[in-house]
Amino acid sequence: MTMIKIKKHAYNKQADATYFEFSDRKVYKTKEVKEGIIVDYDKDGLLVGVEVLNAKNKRVSFGFVIPKKEIEFSAGREKLRLPAFV
Repeated sequence: MTMIKIKKHAYNKQADATYFEFSDRKVYKTKEVKEGIIVDYDKDGLLVGVEVLNAKNKRVSFGFVIPKKEIEFSAGREKLRLPAFV
């Protein structure tokens, strides 16, 4: 079974944004995949973290989709699959 480990989770009350960090690697590329959902990747294209804006009233969950190597992500009503690497 593959586990997704969140290294850090931070919530900024003033910005109403939450960030989930999966890796301590340096962010190389940032992409807004849906309105209010921003994904960070390292120079090798591996997922580093996900930021959710307007997060206060959103329930967030993650799952790993095998064999596609995707992160299944939901925040409030937004549901999407993010590549674990690009």
